[in-house]
Amino acid sequence: MAPLAVTPLLLLLYSFAVTPFIEMPQSTRFVGGMLGVSADVDLCEERGVASIALSGTVLGGTLRGTASFANGEGTSVVLNEPLKSALRRRFVSIVNVRLDRDANEVVVVVRLPLLLGTRTLKLMPAPVRGRKADCLPLL
Repeated sequence: MAPLAVTPLLLLLYSFAVTPFIEMPQSTRFVGGMLGVSADVDLCEERGVASIALSGTVLGGTLRGTASFANGEGTSVVLNEPLKSALRRRFVSIVNVRLDRDANEVVVVVRLPLLLGTRTLKLMPAPVRGRKADCLPLL
């Protein structure tokens, strides 16, 4: 009876021993803001996926969601729900997004409602505290 009780413990120890050798892709955090809205983006270049948090009083709090480049990498972006619907209700659309590796920034062109027109937002790398975050799991 004892060997059966030991098996889960051995599996647990094995998973802890093997897991550190599995290297997860790392994400880079970019931050910026305009017109009272701050953006916090965790970009996983390897997967072409970003975790987005937008906050500000004009948004009524914080909006969170994910986005991905439409064709792997480029300027066209696909926003996932519920972020897509939340921005649509506020008459905001993302025209394009570009990762500028030379300047080390993310450039986002946004179409805003009313007479605010089209604006460009530059997101700069945030200081890294400790270890970089792992990329989002694929959904």
